[in-house]
Amino acid sequence: LPVVTTQRLCKLLDSKESEWQKFAKHIGMERYISYLKSQLSPTAVLLNIWETRSRDEPGVNDLKTIFCAMDRTDCANLLDIETNIQNCHL
Repeated sequence: LPVVTTQRLCKLLDSKESEWQKFAKHIGMERYISYLKSQLSPTAVLLNIWETRSRDEPGVNDLKTIFCAMDRTDCANLLDIETNIQNCHL
């Protein structure tokens, strides 16, 4: 993900502890919630882990599906906008 997209997602999800925790659960990282609470941006850490896991095949659509399952259409829509903008610059 582009840095700007990551920053925007962090702003959306870090604002409420329950939201980034929900994201952690959706990507199977709930056992690290205690550690994540000590981080400046838990969402940034989670997105970094997600990207590392998805390195072999870009999983932006998978990430959008996760956000939809979390009822975070704002995050899913942000990915749509950001990936469309990115594609226009290629």
